[in-house]
Parts: sequence; C-alpha cells; structure tokens
Amino acid sequence: MSKLQIEKNKQNAKKQEARLKKIKINEEKKKQQDKKNQALNDLIMAEKARLEVERAKQKEASRRGIKKCEITAIEFDWLFDDKYGVNFLVDLKESESIQIFSIELVKNIILYLWTFYKVAIFINIFLPFLIYFIAFLIFATWLQKGTTTGSDVVKAVFIFIVFSS
Repeated sequence: MSKLQIEKNKQNAKKQEARLKKIKINEEKKKQQDKKNQALNDLIMAEKARLEVERAKQKEASRRGIKKCEITAIEFDWLFDDKYGVNFLVDLKESESIQIFSIELVKNIILYLWTFYKVAIFINIFLPFLIYFIAFLIFATWLQKGTTTGSDVVKAVFIFIVFSS
C-alpha cells in the first residue's frame, strides 16, 4: 500500500469514528428524552387516577347530600431554591405532551408564576413589538404614498432600521 492509501484509510477511519460518536450521542439524548417523557407520563397517569378517585368521592358525597370544602396548600420554595425546581421548570418547558398542563399542580404553579412575570413580559416583549409594528406601519404607509425615488427609499430604510432597533 502506498502512503496515500494509508492516509486515506486513516481519514476514513477517523470519519467513521466521528459518525459513530455522533450516533452514540444522539442515542443517549434520545434515551434521556424518553426517560423524561416516561416520568411526565407517569405523573399524568397518577393525576388521572387521583381525579377519578376524587370524582367517585364527589358522587358519593352528593348522593349523601354532603357539601365538600377543599383547601389546598402548595409549598413553592423548592421551585426556586434548588436544582430540582429548575429542572422541573425546564422539563415543563421542553415537554412535548400538552396533557401535563391539565394537572392541577402545574396549573397552580403557572398561575402563581404568571403574577410575577406578566408585567415583565408586557414591558420587555409586547411594548417593543408594538413600537416596531407601528414603525413598520408608518414606514409602509409613507412608501405607499409615492415617495419612491431611490435616495428617498434608502433614507426611509435607514430611518426604519435605526428607529426599530
């Protein structure tokens, strides 16, 4: 074998090794995602079972004429203080299953967090979008009115870019 063939064989071996590494990494990621999905599915199934038991209790209570008063308390400090809370929120964000949002605990967590983030979302996301949208409408209207000479368009595009950023 010539040196050129040996070098080609080495390069092909390196490429094959890199491909195998990528495949292995992708398989590990898929396994991790499957574990997360399984944990979420288990949580959903447990919540469904709890709801079925609750409905049965409610039917029995209504049959007897008993009125029910339910008080729930949720301890949220774990959500902010340790890595499990952060991991829970990340898993919730990346979840492909919409059924998880039917769980009462998840609904309560979202409603609780919404009270804190509503103003920040409005100020940091909606208002800049609104300003950009209004600037675009003004720009488009101004172009539509007939000022379409080359230098005017360049100036208008420059003004729009500066104003919207």
